[in-house]
Amino acid sequence: PETNRVMCRFLPTESDADDVTLHVFCGKTACILPNVNLPQYEILTKAGLKNKHGIGPEINYALMRSRCAVVPAAPDGSRPEKGFYLVCEFERHLNAIKTQAAELGTDAATIAA
Repeated sequence: PETNRVMCRFLPTESDADDVTLHVFCGKTACILPNVNLPQYEILTKAGLKNKHGIGPEINYALMRSRCAVVPAAPDGSRPEKGFYLVCEFERHLNAIKTQAAELGTDAATIAA
């Protein structure tokens, strides 16, 4: 069915086999609407993730490991191009980096380098 809603799609990879397609609005509200409560579909932009988790090499490395769905700009200029990340996927990669750093007795920035 045809829809005017903006969609984003996260294609499968070796580390993340699920093919996920969702409305941007649904992904942005997946955790904040009590009647929805689907945190696995929460999406944020890179700026949103950095606002939530801070900045640093480990954040950038987790972003590089995570899939990004790019929503193109609207032809009439009413919407800029934006990239979205699945929050749970990003956080899984970030936790793996931090765990690896702890096991090696170093900081996460060293793992990310």
